[in-house]
Amino acid sequence: MQLRSLGFRNGQISDIKPLAGLKQLSRLILDANEISDISPLTGLAKLETLSLMHNQISDISPLTGLTELKGLFLQDNQISDISVLGNLKNLTYLYIQKNPIQDMKSIRELREQMPNLQIIESNR
Repeated sequence: MQLRSLGFRNGQISDIKPLAGLKQLSRLILDANEISDISPLTGLAKLETLSLMHNQISDISPLTGLTELKGLFLQDNQISDISVLGNLKNLTYLYIQKNPIQDMKSIRELREQMPNLQIIESNR
């Protein structure tokens, strides 16, 4: 049996390198931790739901290859650029409240590229 769903909430997790080998994960929840580096997630190509709310993430470029993602929850981080998400064509829900997004143009462009995408971005 292979692990498909995993969640660690409200912890003090900062190093997620041990998750890199969990290639069958389709759902990963790491809310309210101390994560800043998400590069270990690059190989988790089967992820459909990823929740990284309330962490210390600023660089989301490691997510560009996660093309199966449908739900991405990034509230309350340090993300200023979301333009790297443009190739996530299956993405339906993107939650980005409480992030210091600098360029509102990137939000507009994402909406144009992915008309089915619902972006929740109020309360910056």
